[in-house]
Formats: sequence, C-alpha cells, structure tokens
Amino acid sequence: MSEIQKDLPTFLAALTAGRDPIGLVVTAQDFSLPRDLRLAVIDVDAQTDGETAVEQFLACAKSGQWCAVNLLDGSLPPALYNQLRNVAAMGHLQINRGTEVEDVAWPIASRIVVTVAATDVDKVPIPTFLSLFGPILHA
Repeated sequence: MSEIQKDLPTFLAALTAGRDPIGLVVTAQDFSLPRDLRLAVIDVDAQTDGETAVEQFLACAKSGQWCAVNLLDGSLPPALYNQLRNVAAMGHLQINRGTEVEDVAWPIASRIVVTVAATDVDKVPIPTFLSLFGPILHA
C-alpha cells in the first residue's frame, strides 16, 4: 500500500530503502528533484509517441540512473504505463520489437519518480495507475 510522505528527504529515503522501485510526486507547482540524483528526465504529454517514450525509458534502465517521468498534462501513453507496470511488478522491462523480445532487468540502484500536477492527477487515463507506486509525496 502506498504511503504518503510529507517531505522530499523522507520520500527519497523511503523510495531508496524500500522494495518499490517507483515513487509518485503530486505537485501543486513546478517541482525539481535534487541534481545529485543523476536524473534522466522523460517529459510526456498528449503529443508524446508511446514508442519514443518507451525507448527513452529503456535508455534510462540501461544507464542505471534515476529516471524522472514528468506527466506534463496527465497523459500517459499505454505503452509506457505497461513498462512502469512491468518494473513495479517484476523489476524488469520487456520490449517487443516485431518478432524479437528484449528483456532488460531494471538496475537495483536506479529508481523511478513520476511527477504529475495535482490538477492533472484525475486526467491520467489508466484507473489502476496509482496502484503502481510505493511512496507518494504531495509537494
């Protein structure tokens, strides 16, 4: 069950120490994570192609760094949602490339933070979206 955190240090500590690889930040304004996390940032909006988002996500997995997925308008391509679900449930990505399947283990040292504005949370198109997350920070 997701746990609501009150401040960023507590949120990051819970995310880093916990078994859940994904944390959600619900923001009321522009929010930035500490630069020392070596963030790879993916910006997603209604115009983002799902395949492009998944390729960026795959690059983050291979680089072994923190990944911030910014849902700029509450939009989440189904293909990217499926990969987030794979990481949350199984700790790996599975990318289908025609007849070939690429399976990538998500590095233990890397973590995913999804950010979405408070005004856009209810626009996220997948009802089970919130069930993916460990710690949640209302910034």
